[in-house]
Amino acid sequence: MRNFVRSLLARRHYALVNLRVARSTKFLLPGHLMSMFAARRVNCVLDVGANRGDYGAMLRASGYAGRIVSFEPASRPFEEVRARAAADRDWQVRKLALGAAADEAELNVFASMDLNSFLRPNALAGDISGGGTRVAVAERVSVRTLDSEFDAAVRGIADPRVFLKLDTQGFDLEVLRGARESLPRVVGLQSEVSFKPIYDGAPRYAEALAYYESLGFRLTGMFNVVEEERSGHVVEMDAVLFR
Repeated sequence: MRNFVRSLLARRHYALVNLRVARSTKFLLPGHLMSMFAARRVNCVLDVGANRGDYGAMLRASGYAGRIVSFEPASRPFEEVRARAAADRDWQVRKLALGAAADEAELNVFASMDLNSFLRPNALAGDISGGGTRVAVAERVSVRTLDSEFDAAVRGIADPRVFLKLDTQGFDLEVLRGARESLPRVVGLQSEVSFKPIYDGAPRYAEALAYYESLGFRLTGMFNVVEEERSGHVVEMDAVLFR
């Protein structure tokens, strides 16, 4: 019943608010997504960098009832998201990374699996994670392009209205470079942008946002992901953009 009410409100651009957590910017993201999904008739979410499946679970808890296709290359979190999605007939899970070209690559799997990345973490990452950037294993994973996976992801949807969520720990732009043919069929995207990069070689927020704008997307909201505890400075934010 709660999910039904949330879905009904989202179609009218409202969201249920728990006043005890309303000041949290992390809480504001689901409401923003549900409002925008309703306005843009989103019926398929490509969850790239799914990790344990928290994003898909958040969407379901917020009232989203359309298709979710989660991509997760690392073995342990893949098993967790697959188990989480097992009872959901419209939540698919693929054991793949997405990138600029089809390949195999070494993924750094860290003690804190939320930080798994093809890139190497810097000192700031170690400070923020409390030591979670110790490499547990370098896992060889399959990389494909979004162009090669897109048709299978939307198969069976009469009029696909696709939202692309990216959380690849510094690799988001590479995913889009492998989506030149399919990206015109994407109505919106979410990307974790870095104000203080925690990986060597990761783009800063201004570069990322300029690239997304060059592809025809415009910012509709930004939401804190992590800040430096002592200074309060923003490290990463989730940027949501639509055409």
